[in-house]
Amino acid sequence: MILKQIEGFNDYKVSNIGDVYSEKYNKFKKLKPRLNSKGYLYVNLCVKGKYSSKIIHRLVAEHFVEGYEEGLVVNHKDGNKTNNHYSNLEWCTLSENSKHS
Repeated sequence: MILKQIEGFNDYKVSNIGDVYSEKYNKFKKLKPRLNSKGYLYVNLCVKGKYSSKIIHRLVAEHFVEGYEEGLVVNHKDGNKTNNHYSNLEWCTLSENSKHS
């Protein structure tokens, strides 16, 4: 497993296998993701008292999947919206992603 600090959120790290960790208060803790209405896993991250919801597959792709260009979205290759392992994610156009739905 490889961990990378989440850009803009110094107290949080994302792994290449799709887990998100907090290092707040000098404790290393795996965050429990929630399922949104579209079936994707997300976590809430907090900076200076302000919370921000982040979709996990997007975090993993931004930090571990090469090939991003403006306008691209993340596709789950196997169609499983909760499988956020970096090897299951790819950047594609919105129309390409719609074909996988």
